[in-house]
Amino acid sequence: MKTIDCWAGMQPYGIVPLTSEPDGLKYRIVCDVTAKGKQLVEKALGVTEVQLETNWDYGTNDEPHVGCLMLGPEILSILGVYALLDDGCHEVWMTKSYGLVGIQQGDSQQSVASLQLRYGNDLVHRFIYPETICNWNPCVLS
Repeated sequence: MKTIDCWAGMQPYGIVPLTSEPDGLKYRIVCDVTAKGKQLVEKALGVTEVQLETNWDYGTNDEPHVGCLMLGPEILSILGVYALLDDGCHEVWMTKSYGLVGIQQGDSQQSVASLQLRYGNDLVHRFIYPETICNWNPCVLS
């Protein structure tokens, strides 16, 4: 299982949170993105090309930062769902607090059932790519 419940959880997916200082409302956070992060933003927003501002940091030689953008808190769950599904999770559960739990192929039925009991009524949505429904379906959320 994989989880995303804050901006730091997006770093492996190419979205690097930096600061909220430039946003006068302290609402959005400045994030640098790698090429992978840029593709994730474009996919989640359903756009062909996102025009980015100049990146603040350089990143690494393996994953250089290609630009930056400001993101509000509501988009974290949207980006996180696509990040987890694209990273091999067969389904993603959203909780009332907008935390995300990605269920992976190797997760046992017992761990999935335990997770469902743990979150109980806190589970509000289940996301699955259509092509994975026939291949793997550990439980059905009510």
